[in-house]
Amino acid sequence: MKIGITKEEARQLSALYKSQLSEIMEEWAEHSADPSGGYLTDFGENWKLVSRRRNIWAQARQTYMFAAYYEYSGREEKWLSLAKAGRDFLVCHAYAGEGRWNYEVSENGEEVIEGTTSIFTDLFALIALAQYASASGDQTDYDLIRKTFDSARNHIMDPEFRDIKPHVWQNGIERHSPYMIAVHSSMVAEKVLGKEVTGPFIDFCIRKLLYFFGKNESGYLLESLKEDGSVWDTPEGRIVNPGHIFEGMWFCIDYARDTDDAVISRALTIMQETAKAAVDRTH
Repeated sequence: MKIGITKEEARQLSALYKSQLSEIMEEWAEHSADPSGGYLTDFGENWKLVSRRRNIWAQARQTYMFAAYYEYSGREEKWLSLAKAGRDFLVCHAYAGEGRWNYEVSENGEEVIEGTTSIFTDLFALIALAQYASASGDQTDYDLIRKTFDSARNHIMDPEFRDIKPHVWQNGIERHSPYMIAVHSSMVAEKVLGKEVTGPFIDFCIRKLLYFFGKNESGYLLESLKEDGSVWDTPEGRIVNPGHIFEGMWFCIDYARDTDDAVISRALTIMQETAKAAVDRTH
């Protein structure tokens, strides 16, 4: 049985993915930039605008996307300019104070539609501001990035913290997704704050992903577990989400690359076990 791919196959895939990424980024640049501030993000088929809502998850992830593409694709100025539009909207209109971020604001940013209901909003704001700071070299947001990181870290490590939308907090239940997103957000924040600040928290989250969620009697990395590590025997507790599993393991591998073979080995094992069950061998 063939295992892995050849260098030539890898080269061809790399070229294909780069071409597809470039194409979709140009589409987003054309349709999502909003002269009034922030981004248009809510589209139907053929880029038909569905709404002008300002969901901060979407605003922050878009900011990160443009800033990362600027840094990784030749530093063309238009991508940094697009990223700055998102950064400015976030800082001026989405920040709630004390390292927390609102979930949704009005189109002009002047009204809070939904407040600090989700740790994921905080983490996506963190990744947006940190990536913009890294790409631009502008350290204006350093203190805000640090406050957001400290707040997110403290809340994720607090079992009584309840702002976990779209999940509903339940006593004695731990969720996989906050740790997963925290790994990647903290990796980007590390480029601004330094490994001495972010490293211990990233290590904590990776241990959770690999050895708490990734090792239970179900045989799979589940989306949620009881705090003692046992299966939460409900429909929600039995969910296996392959996309989340592969995404989380990718973050772990990316962080441990060239430094921690044990983390990489464990992550690959989890991915392989997931693929056995999740890949559709027929279609």
